[in-house]
Amino acid sequence: MIHLNLDELKIRPILVDDALAIKSVRDECLEYIHDSRSYTLEETIEWILFADSKYLTILQDNVVIGYFRLSYVLNVGCFVGMDLAKEHRGRGIAVKVYTLVLNQLVKYGIRQFYLRVLKSNAHAIRLYEYLGFKEMIKTDKDIIMVKQV
Repeated sequence: MIHLNLDELKIRPILVDDALAIKSVRDECLEYIHDSRSYTLEETIEWILFADSKYLTILQDNVVIGYFRLSYVLNVGCFVGMDLAKEHRGRGIAVKVYTLVLNQLVKYGIRQFYLRVLKSNAHAIRLYEYLGFKEMIKTDKDIIMVKQV
């Protein structure tokens, strides 16, 4: 599993001990999440333990500031996504984290990255375009984007 360090940022597999902080970050991001329901702490712990996706915790100075999701990981492709606490947005952290994680996944042979973003989330769309993602499918609510390396 992925363990990465860059200056003050650390990315590591999610732990049950992260649950309260992860729940807090997720609740701050509900307007941008497709499943916009707030989960209880117990549900968050269950999600951490039994999710089909792989989750990574993002820490800055050893404080949880977000999480990164890898799902539907196949031999050459996977879906990715990230939620970041509000006070840490707009500081280049998302660019650093996406760059670090995607570069690491390329080393494992993954060459196609997909993500799903709400059409109303213009800031995230600009971020993904900056990172090299291209629009693939557009629905009434969503855009599915792809990046091939």
